[in-house]
Amino acid sequence: MSRLEAFKNGVTLEPIMIADPAGTFAIVGSHDHGVRIPQASVPKLVRFLEGVEALKMEGEENMEGAFRLYHPISTEVLVKACFDPSQFSWITESDGEDRGQKLARNGVTKEIMEIAIPSWIIRDYQRLPENIGQILPEAFTVFKRHFSFIDTPHATESFLKVVNYWRRHTLDLIRDLTLFSYDFTEFQGKVREFEYWRPDLRRFRTDHLGRIGVCCGLAHLSSVQLIIEGKDLEKPDWENHIDKSNDPVVMDYRNELKMIYRNLEVALNE
Repeated sequence: MSRLEAFKNGVTLEPIMIADPAGTFAIVGSHDHGVRIPQASVPKLVRFLEGVEALKMEGEENMEGAFRLYHPISTEVLVKACFDPSQFSWITESDGEDRGQKLARNGVTKEIMEIAIPSWIIRDYQRLPENIGQILPEAFTVFKRHFSFIDTPHATESFLKVVNYWRRHTLDLIRDLTLFSYDFTEFQGKVREFEYWRPDLRRFRTDHLGRIGVCCGLAHLSSVQLIIEGKDLEKPDWENHIDKSNDPVVMDYRNELKMIYRNLEVALNE
């Protein structure tokens, strides 16, 4: 069954489970956060985690509230339930420098970060909400936790420039900003892995002599495995990130994404 076919039935695919031959680590990759997995996968997942003495999971401390919305037979809820609080912790998402500063140091402009926030809204709605003028200030306020530089009036003005440019040139705003938001999120994930996860998981590996576990989204699986195996990650490179990406969606839409970024640059500099 494909992931799409499974999703239509209210479930996602069985999580990916990776273990080394020596039995020193167990990594679980979730296809869809909080979505029910097949019933037959439950005992397999529980058995896979046997013998793990400590586990790290993708998320943040404020994820505890979100967990109440997750299906009780989702990968994340089941994995977390296998461990006592003393054995469980979240993968670090902060080191005193916020995500916006990290992205800026890896080559992303503030203007692009500002456009990413309303683009996430458009991706969720798949339209430009009629009350976007009310939604934006609230969204920018929420995201100041990760992007402290945000100035709401300036960010709103920048987004309206983009909307007007797309309309004037009869471009597909919803499709293009959906693609942009996917690509930006994918790159942001690489920055999170390199800046936050890499040092945290390295410490986690050295702090425990026994078998350790990590649970994360499928997109992070290969990077997490490299870190746990003691290998290094390639530093994120915004300037060339589209050409270097091995994400299937980014690879399929490379030329379109490059054109979207060119249009964004023109729109934001008008």
